[in-house]
Amino acid sequence: MNLIEKKIDLFSPKTLLLVAIIVAISAIALWPSLDNDFVNWDDGKYVLENDLVHDLTSENVYKMFFEKDLKGRSYVPLTLVFWAIEWDIWGEDPAPFHRHNLIFHLLNCVLIFYFILLLTTRIEIAFITAMLFGIHPMHIESIAWVSERKDVFFTFFYFSSLICYIQYIKKGAKSIPLFASSLVLFFIGITAKTATVPLSGVVVLIDFLLVRKLDKKLIWEKVPFIIISFIGGIAAVVAAHSTDTIAATSAFTVAERFMFAFYGMITYIYKVFIPLDLTTYYPYPFLIDGRLPYIFYIAPVISAGIFYLVYRSFKTTRVVVFGFLFFFFNVVLVLQFMPVGPNIMCERYTYVSYVGLFFLLGHGYVYLKDSAIKNHKSLGLALAVISPIMLLTLCYLSYERCKEWKNSETLWTSMIAIYPNVDHGYTKRGSYYGKRGEFDKAFKDYSISIQLKPEDHKVFNNMGNIYGSRQQWVLAIEHFEKAIALDPDYEDAYLNIAITYSMMQDYPKSLLYYDQAIAKGLTKLKLYTNRAQTLYTMKKYHEAIADLSLILQTRRFDTNSLMYRGLCYYFTNNLDAGIADFNLLIQIEPQNQYAYNNRSLCYKSKGQFKLALNDAINAKKLGVAVSDAYISSLQENAAANDN
Repeated sequence: MNLIEKKIDLFSPKTLLLVAIIVAISAIALWPSLDNDFVNWDDGKYVLENDLVHDLTSENVYKMFFEKDLKGRSYVPLTLVFWAIEWDIWGEDPAPFHRHNLIFHLLNCVLIFYFILLLTTRIEIAFITAMLFGIHPMHIESIAWVSERKDVFFTFFYFSSLICYIQYIKKGAKSIPLFASSLVLFFIGITAKTATVPLSGVVVLIDFLLVRKLDKKLIWEKVPFIIISFIGGIAAVVAAHSTDTIAATSAFTVAERFMFAFYGMITYIYKVFIPLDLTTYYPYPFLIDGRLPYIFYIAPVISAGIFYLVYRSFKTTRVVVFGFLFFFFNVVLVLQFMPVGPNIMCERYTYVSYVGLFFLLGHGYVYLKDSAIKNHKSLGLALAVISPIMLLTLCYLSYERCKEWKNSETLWTSMIAIYPNVDHGYTKRGSYYGKRGEFDKAFKDYSISIQLKPEDHKVFNNMGNIYGSRQQWVLAIEHFEKAIALDPDYEDAYLNIAITYSMMQDYPKSLLYYDQAIAKGLTKLKLYTNRAQTLYTMKKYHEAIADLSLILQTRRFDTNSLMYRGLCYYFTNNLDAGIADFNLLIQIEPQNQYAYNNRSLCYKSKGQFKLALNDAINAKKLGVAVSDAYISSLQENAAANDN
């Protein structure tokens, strides 16, 4: 009987018990992630500072799927919708975001267990594969990092699709709904993250492992998968170009790119067995006397040897080819054949791809166990002792790795411990310290970062912020100007130098830098927000209204913009418009005393003294120092109107 025909009870008591064990042990190993905060690595642009996430409307959902300007983000529209729902319910509390990451990871453990069980009908292989998936330290990045909801989310649809595909094969001609379900889940996975694309290659591997007959039906069956992959690939490429994550090809030679790719591949394989020195950032190597470290020249040779051994294994089994190619298909697009981003490798890229290698380890364990039963009793004893030790070791490493993601300080401190001569960790940790007001610590980190990478415009900008916080305006401006000189399109530097001039009460110069930034096509809403405040201070109310209206098109409930625009309308005698803004502001914040006070002024100017009086009384109750003379005046006028 072949694997397609072999039956297995998917929900026997033994099967359900093993699933429960996998979920329980994985949950314990990853429990510290539930106490983690957001970190200053992509959590800002995906969640904390993402206007699309902060305002769950049909218009914003449409933009998530179809807007061309991704603002530095990958194409992950369905994941953005998920975040928007969470934000709408829980706001900025990180706990629900981490909780849902963990829940999806545990669900993925269950799916992988059943995927392997359906594929092999061997419960031991399914258990080992899913358990290793659940607790391996290389997977912590995908679970403990809010921004990588993308990984745990798309993986849920990825393996759901593959399970439907295997069931379609096993059930035969009457299972067209399962085939359609596989395609639908595949497409949904693409909208969660385009890393779902390799699934079209994996279904071919499944056919290979299950020894399906190659005919026209089998070929036509793959066409819709290829079409969906093509659509996902286009979205991924467009996103990569729009976010500048694809490095310039001139940055590396073709030979170097291949060495980087093969180095990444063997390192991923190596870290399956020795997951130590893990970090969130793996930089490109430094040249030593104009050459790369020797491992980069050796890596292609080792890789060639691995491919050869996999090829030779086909003579005796299809298992090795399936497991290795499952790994390779799911990692090849992020190997550095085409340099992507500042990392030579990323732990999150192993989240799905390692299933292939864990599958091989599961088969290896079963092979050794079967051999021990037949021939070598001592081998069975060794397996019985070593297996729980390895399990406990992986759980401990994952438990501790989760703690390193506690916050931005712990995250980048762990990276600095491994790469003390790389600027990135100091820059990120310094930014964290700066936002917390720990300026001496931030200054120290930025100083080291500038020594390591003196051409980094962002560090000069951050140093400028430190000097600004100390009211050392001249030094702050010097550093912002240096940042602009290094990158004439760097929005934050324009924003910060303009704010600095405002703090110095040099409003015309402040306005000049805002205008320069916006004239260059820079579009951060902070530019318009701060320029509007400067225009308001300069009593250029009509111009301020234009900026504030632009902001409110994107952030309909931005209370600061509503307050300022309402005041601008008041000072330009557009009283009805001012009242409308204050009405909305009071709906959003019923205890906003200044909104009542300002609306009172508008009603007074309109001669609606009774309404003005009610608002003045409310404002005073809420804490505004409304003068008795103002209230008495309103009372007199209200009484006169009644008479």
